[in-house]
Amino acid sequence: MRYVRFSYSGRGPRSWGKDFVLKVLSRVLPLANPDFEDKYDQVVEWWLEIDDDGVVRREIGFDSLAQPLVGAPIGENEGIFTELGQAPQGTIEDVDRGRFDSAWNTLQPQHE
Repeated sequence: MRYVRFSYSGRGPRSWGKDFVLKVLSRVLPLANPDFEDKYDQVVEWWLEIDDDGVVRREIGFDSLAQPLVGAPIGENEGIFTELGQAPQGTIEDVDRGRFDSAWNTLQPQHE
């Protein structure tokens, strides 16, 4: 597994990456993520767990205070990148697995 992160902000000039995420959000959110629908506009950073075949298995979205807001798959929340199966192209940095799991665990009790 690989654990990565990338920044995203809906503010400022739009790029292909922002346009891609906005398009995905508008199609997937209302149906696939009922518990988090109202929180996605606050996400400024994404962390993804990607398997050896390049498929996204888990995702976490963080707010501007670096607090985990959204995650998938959790309960009825299928996610954005987990539903697509792949991470967006662009600037992506590695994240320590322990940090990923710690953030993931803060989301789990809220939505089990």
